[in-house]
Amino acid sequence: MLELDTPAAVRSAFALAGYHGPLEVLIPGDDDERLFVVPTEDLAGIGEQSQQLEQVLTELLHLKVAIVPAHVAHDLVPFTAPSYASSGPGEAVLSGGQIAAVRAAFRLAGFNGELRTLPIESDDERIFVIDSNDLRSMGDAYSLEQVVSVLLNRRVLVTDDLGAASVVFE
Repeated sequence: MLELDTPAAVRSAFALAGYHGPLEVLIPGDDDERLFVVPTEDLAGIGEQSQQLEQVLTELLHLKVAIVPAHVAHDLVPFTAPSYASSGPGEAVLSGGQIAAVRAAFRLAGFNGELRTLPIESDDERIFVIDSNDLRSMGDAYSLEQVVSVLLNRRVLVTDDLGAASVVFE
């Protein structure tokens, strides 16, 4: 069974958006929502990516998520989240939310092209194939792999062209 580290994937998603500071979360009375608190001056650095980041976090945590500036937040607690274990073989069909969140994660990492994967041969892994120039310009492929692994509930590898025929990610 594949064990995935959701809190680490959440931190990696923020890193993909350019935020490396501490994470704090506001838990409103409604238990299916989380408000991530970012220092006001750092929120401007996330900018346009905040919507993509919220989409990725919503799918990672299976909760409604918003990113809020620190000057409006109160009742803060350190960030923790449950770990999600693999649901096992046979679940190769992805939800629309998963697909959208994976695309958003790649955009956060700086990749805006068409996502391609190697044909699925295993229910517990997915290999994304990116042009080697795009892969070099993306930067933090490890954080991206960590985030997408939790989103898809399987091991993920992001690599350049392996010489094998790839297919469109859907």
